Amino acid sequence: MGRTYLVLSSVAAFAIIATVIVSFIIIQRNNSATEEGPTQGFTRLVTQKTANSTRSLGGECPTYQKGDFDCNGMIDLIDFDIWAGEFNDSSKNPRSDVNGDGKASLADYEVWRENYSK
Repeated sequence: MGRTYLVLSSVAAFAIIATVIVSFIIIQRNNSATEEGPTQGFTRLVTQKTANSTRSLGGECPTYQKGDFDCNGMIDLIDFDIWAGEFNDSSKNPRSDVNGDGKASLADYEVWRENYSK
C-alpha cells in the first residue's frame, strides 16, 4: 500500500511540475511574440484563397505555412491559443482567419489541426 501511494504521489508531482514548466514556456513565448515579434500591427495580404500550404503577408511577416498564426515558422500550441482567442470574433481582423471569411472559425481550426507539428 505504501509503495503504491509513493508511486502515485511521484506521478502526480511529475505531472504538476511538467504542467508548470510548459505553462512557463508558453507564457515566455507569448511575451516575446507580443513585445518584439513580427505579429504586432502587421498587414495581411492574402495572395491565395485556397488550402495551399503558404500565403504572403505584408509588413514584417514573411511567407509562412497556413496555421502559423504568430509567424514564427512553427505550427504549434501558441497558434492554437491565438485561434482560440479570436474564435468567432469578427470585430477585429483575426490573424487566424485562414479562409478569408473575416473571422476565426472551425474551418480555420481544421487547417491548423491538419498542419500541427509539421
